[in-house]
Amino acid sequence: RIEGCHGTIAEQKDEAFYDDRSDASDDEEKGKIKFPTRLYGREKELDRLGRLYAGLLAEEGDDLDDDEVLNSQVVFLSGYSGVGKSALITEFVKQLRGSKNRPNKTKNTINNSPIIYGAGKYSEQNSASSPFFAIIEVLEALALELSETKDSSDTATEQREKVRESIRQSELIGPGKEGDLILRATFPVLTPLLDSCIVANEKGASEDLSVHPTMSAIKECTLQLLCAICRVLDNPLIIFLDDLQWADEASIDMLNVLLTSSELKNLMFICAYRSNEVDVEHSFCKLMDNVAKGDESVEKMELFSLSPTSITSFIADSVKKEEDTEMKELSSAVYQTTMGNIFFTKQALEELVRKNILFYDMMCFEWRWVVTKVELANNMSADVVESVLGKIRYLPEEIQGLLSLMAYIPNALDVSTLKALMCRDGASYEERQVLDLLQQSSDEGMLLLASPNWIFAHDRIRQASLKFASEKSGSEETLLHISSVLLAEGSDREWCQYVAVDILNSLPVEKTDCNELVKLNLKVSHLARNSGALGKENALVHKGLESLKSAGEHKGLESLKSAGMTWTNDTYELTRQLYDALLVSEYSSGAYDAAKVAIDEVVRNAKTPDEKLNAYTHRVMCLMSETSDYGKGAEIGLEILSKYGFDIPQSPTKTVMAKEDMKYKIALRNRPISCLTTLPIQDDSVLALCQQLNICAMYSGKMDVMKLLNWKIIQYVLKRGSISSDLAPILGACALVHVKLNDVKRSNEFATAVQALNLRIRDDKKNYATAGMCVCLAMCLLQNFRSLTDPFLQSYKDFK
Repeated sequence: RIEGCHGTIAEQKDEAFYDDRSDASDDEEKGKIKFPTRLYGREKELDRLGRLYAGLLAEEGDDLDDDEVLNSQVVFLSGYSGVGKSALITEFVKQLRGSKNRPNKTKNTINNSPIIYGAGKYSEQNSASSPFFAIIEVLEALALELSETKDSSDTATEQREKVRESIRQSELIGPGKEGDLILRATFPVLTPLLDSCIVANEKGASEDLSVHPTMSAIKECTLQLLCAICRVLDNPLIIFLDDLQWADEASIDMLNVLLTSSELKNLMFICAYRSNEVDVEHSFCKLMDNVAKGDESVEKMELFSLSPTSITSFIADSVKKEEDTEMKELSSAVYQTTMGNIFFTKQALEELVRKNILFYDMMCFEWRWVVTKVELANNMSADVVESVLGKIRYLPEEIQGLLSLMAYIPNALDVSTLKALMCRDGASYEERQVLDLLQQSSDEGMLLLASPNWIFAHDRIRQASLKFASEKSGSEETLLHISSVLLAEGSDREWCQYVAVDILNSLPVEKTDCNELVKLNLKVSHLARNSGALGKENALVHKGLESLKSAGEHKGLESLKSAGMTWTNDTYELTRQLYDALLVSEYSSGAYDAAKVAIDEVVRNAKTPDEKLNAYTHRVMCLMSETSDYGKGAEIGLEILSKYGFDIPQSPTKTVMAKEDMKYKIALRNRPISCLTTLPIQDDSVLALCQQLNICAMYSGKMDVMKLLNWKIIQYVLKRGSISSDLAPILGACALVHVKLNDVKRSNEFATAVQALNLRIRDDKKNYATAGMCVCLAMCLLQNFRSLTDPFLQSYKDFK
């Protein structure tokens, strides 16, 4: 209203009415720039992804049966760091979930079923840490979404129950089945989902059962789990893996199976990577080539930096200004520094605000800058890590400490773990206080909530935080504190042990307990081997040896040989275990020369014959693998076995054969061979060596040696009163030998014994499959085709 010449023409408003930062609580907050959350300049890419997803839904015609499922789509998304790959996929999923017009895949009705989405991200640190890092994050997200009841709508509840029933019906991964145990052992994050599949009065996974899964078993079980989920979903499942240029070897191996499987359908798999960090020799590049061979369902997309127009729009919205000449001067200066990279653009603007070049004018209620374009450019760091580092230095000390602790740990962290990390040097925190610090860090754009865990918003922020932490004094004490917390927390989380051992291995030897560190390296190397991460296993074993050497307890392999030293008494057992693990690891990775050096070390220094058996066995295995000289392998193997009471001549005479045949029959006392299958199962290195010798004798055509060896093995087993899983392939080889000798009755007897024994050794996939294949070959030669069908299919599946 008008109140005279000097009155106002409108009712006086509060300052906040004019202030575009009126959501701020004080002037200090009003001086901080806040970025818009919408995606800029990605309309074409979003449309392309949307068409690919819609294509999956449209592929199935209305006349198809309900149990028919869709094909899958693989998208390889490339682009430089900070270009916005993860933001693109986040927006894509958000738009899909917000769409109300999705067609039903089998009916001409609107599809309101939820879209299931799982995402995981690798980092440069975790690539050398726990295997399957991002895959575990995906499985954890899927397990939570499919087992929790946050979405209580009828369609979501119905879909969750369909998934549970699909898993229950699986012959491999159903409750209490072998695959269920393997998934629980390898991916504990799946426990909520697998537990939800157990119905009342039904037997679930027994806590008393332990499994030692092979890599092939892990891959097969994971594939079957995803198949069970995807086949019953109304909408294709979306899986997003980011920064695959840092994926570990076990993940690459797993993806090779998942992305090329014809069984896995109704799925959109998006794999993002940095194109400038992957060359033709990179393992992920080879994976892409393998997946893309003749497959029309593979799409490659490259994400480029934003255009000057998009950057101008983003900056104009950030500072609440029109896109005029003055605005374009600011955006042009920023663009020249960041070249359209959206993450770098945000850091550059924040840097200008910190330096008060870009400031919020409290009198005019607007963002302003009063310097030239050249001065704007000179005040922006060309190194984005340095720019973020400058921001960290302005943050409160408690937030700096939080970011420093998180920087050393590649995994997403929950509040309870962060609380344990923050409580040090007399400081005490409640979870509420830690959560408040996390929220402040999130407000600063440093962290993101990936419920229930917290992660860095970008790997460059982690790099800057790590650089800040390393500049502070006492970093070694900080690392010791982190490792002790992770080991305390890691009883049920394997990744904690991986990270802890890597941290301790990075510290000077005088800062650690040498013996305990060696034991930890051995323990985690076994975890790595069971997960199929052979490179990680090998690195950890070598780290264990380095720890002994650095501590002065051990001089290392080469020094030991040249100095003629012997293993010291106080570290003898640890040294022996390390070299045993080393020779197995080197052999498994194909480094036969390195394996032979470790073998010689054990044979020369181990105190008892039993402690040398593993080395002897791998000596024969190295010879077979490296030269395929099975005759020489049989010769060396017989010499070794003679040290363990197996007196077998290189060329047995008829007299020797007749004599040993009589001893063999007396030992059996007219019992069938199947009596062996009821004996207790125990580890036996002698039988492992005998199995390798059996192979050498068979392939070198020494049938009499093989026959005599098997008689001796059966006498040995009966006298010992126990067997090992290595007996199964030995009996399978016996079935083949008797086919060669035209002894059909004996061959069938051994084949029956193998089938009975295989029921007890299913966890040992290698011996299980080898024995089954031997039986199949024997039955083929005997033309007993009907009896071999089931074991042949099972053996093929296990070898696969």
